[in-house]
Amino acid sequence: KIYEMSFASAAAIRKSLQKPSTILLDVRTGMEVWMSGKIEVEGHKWYQSSVVSLLNTSEWDKDADIIVYCASGARSANAKYTLEGMGFKNVLNGGAYSDMKSMGF
Repeated sequence: KIYEMSFASAAAIRKSLQKPSTILLDVRTGMEVWMSGKIEVEGHKWYQSSVVSLLNTSEWDKDADIIVYCASGARSANAKYTLEGMGFKNVLNGGAYSDMKSMGF
């Protein structure tokens, strides 16, 4: 199935991050995270996972906001689609790690 690759605005991400329960989900590889760093926002949980491993999210609150990002935005779009298919209601595609950093995150 084809999924839409659209990215959340900086305003939408900032609004989501006002909620302490918002989860930051990085779907880059461990090597990519090691080489370039991660998005860290005080008070928010950060997870690194491959899209395939998203099944491990079954214990997460389906109503919690999740901001997902990767290296280019493609894997995060796939992860958003997958999470929504699993019943998560508030998933934002933050797009590329570099874009998130340039927005000040």
